[in-house]
Amino acid sequence: MATTQPVRPRGRAGHLERPREILLQAALEVFSRKGFAGATVREIAAHANVNHGAIRYHYQTKDKLWRAAVTFLFERQASEMDVSAILEEDLSDREMLAHFFREYVRYCARHPEHARIAVQESIIGGDRLKWMAEKHIRVVHDTVGPYFESCMEQGLLAKVNVVSFMYMHAMASQAPFLLAGEIRAVHGVDVTSEEFIEQHAQTMVDLYLS
Repeated sequence: MATTQPVRPRGRAGHLERPREILLQAALEVFSRKGFAGATVREIAAHANVNHGAIRYHYQTKDKLWRAAVTFLFERQASEMDVSAILEEDLSDREMLAHFFREYVRYCARHPEHARIAVQESIIGGDRLKWMAEKHIRVVHDTVGPYFESCMEQGLLAKVNVVSFMYMHAMASQAPFLLAGEIRAVHGVDVTSEEFIEQHAQTMVDLYLS
């Protein structure tokens, strides 16, 4: 059975610094590995090195803790994938799109729990998926979709169905980090290495912008 190590604080932007962040990241890691049904608040508390009762006091239920963790996940994605900051850089339209592709791959490598939770909830369906879709995912797609459509109109991307493209791009970017164990077993490749991450980022650029 796969195990995880307790979460430790880390120092640079996008990494963990405050106790709340450490707890919510621990929750994301346990939920992403065990699923909502398999995860327990006690296991999350142990993983975060916090008191189980403190989690119950602040979040009351496992469902509320899950929603707080997912909100933290999407808020962090917005911070780390700051589109407005990218737009301020002196880049051509093609360079900007390539930069976006690379940054998204790096985000997926840092946070494989994002894709794992999204896939789990999409398979299961129900209230949590509806909440996540309406509260968080739709907001992201309402921003990214028009951007990709604009790139298609400029001839930077093939003119295809934008919904299909968004999911193809997302899954292709996420796949090695979702299937890290299989890739290690079959190919002996560590997808968490900087070398692989940068190679995969360049692959995504070459795939869509060659």
